[in-house]
Amino acid sequence: MIPDEYGIPMDRTQQHSSSRTASEVYARTAMDLHIARNMIKLQGGTLTLNHANNIMVVTVPIDHRS
Repeated sequence: MIPDEYGIPMDRTQQHSSSRTASEVYARTAMDLHIARNMIKLQGGTLTLNHANNIMVVTVPIDHRS
């Protein structure tokens, strides 16, 4: 299997098929954002999206004790 640009493994039949519907792309993006938000939240941070300006802000606390 070869990973595509979204990080999801593809088999050889999918490798040559680049026709994805908008709903498939949206579903993958939504899942990726959900995973990213959960990982950031586990670190005590936040993920904020501004759809109007296409801006994503990630905040994560830094431990200054070290």
